[in-house]
Amino acid sequence: MLQEYNLLINGVTLLISREYICG
Repeated sequence: MLQEYNLLINGVTLLISREYICG
């Protein structure tokens, strides 16, 4: 369960990073 949550957070962080870098 913790691994799933960590994966979700990692995905969201990556998405925000891409938005920040591209934007």
